[in-house]
Amino acid sequence: MNSSLINFRAPIDSSLSEDAEILSETDEEFCECAMRIWNTIEASKEMEEETGVSCHLRYYGWLGSRPNLRAVYDNFVNIHKFQKADGDKRTVFPYVVNTDIDEMKLNGGDNLQKAGGTPLWGAYAYWISAEGHKAIISSLQKDVGSLLWKGKRMRCYQVKPVDKIIPRKVASYFSDGCKHIHVATHPAFFRAPMLTSQIHSKWDAAFCSSTEFQMKRCDNVYESSDGCDENDESTEVNNDEEKLKWRRLWLTAEERQIVEHRIEHGLWITMAELKEQAQNAS
Repeated sequence: MNSSLINFRAPIDSSLSEDAEILSETDEEFCECAMRIWNTIEASKEMEEETGVSCHLRYYGWLGSRPNLRAVYDNFVNIHKFQKADGDKRTVFPYVVNTDIDEMKLNGGDNLQKAGGTPLWGAYAYWISAEGHKAIISSLQKDVGSLLWKGKRMRCYQVKPVDKIIPRKVASYFSDGCKHIHVATHPAFFRAPMLTSQIHSKWDAAFCSSTEFQMKRCDNVYESSDGCDENDESTEVNNDEEKLKWRRLWLTAEERQIVEHRIEHGLWITMAELKEQAQNAS
């Protein structure tokens, strides 16, 4: 599994003390993350056996905009999720693309009008098969230009984000497309709070809002999202349940302070702003 210790955080046992600073890999508080990983693998392999379609890319962590997350959880997952034999809700579903969102809108998804673009993204926790990796390398060797893009008003070409390249190359190489890509309904890893984006830092708070929404929805994957209006652009934490979601993740000491500020004041602050507050207080 490919992952980066810089940009993801794992769910741990909710009984973990908030003052804990360092945990060893053998501590049982890590069982929640480990269980989600094993449940995802189990569901993925069971799906392979039942459908006869091999998995070549598996997502243990992913994200998207709030409108797209709602579309995925309330519409796509409910229809396309794999039903495990034991009835476990923690399962997988095929990768979603923008044409799936468009189709849902045509089929009466009036509440999905804000959804669109790339439904899922993120490359901070995934597994890829040897065949899938070979397919990506082979494709890029034949057409290195597919790594680049240039908008009408752009003066130079830019490299495409890798999280867009990987699933597209895998889906286009294998016969059953996105069916070869499995996504966990219950991610084992989440984007770190207020992680500074190197591309679009103005959306850092929105990423946190999406993560909050995802943490709530993946715990209620078979229920409607009444009360989670995608038209509500507010970034406030509305109840104790939402507050506790962040506290279930392993966070650095600074990130815990940022989350506590968010809970207390309803606003996200950057790491730089946190340090500035500490200096002013001293």
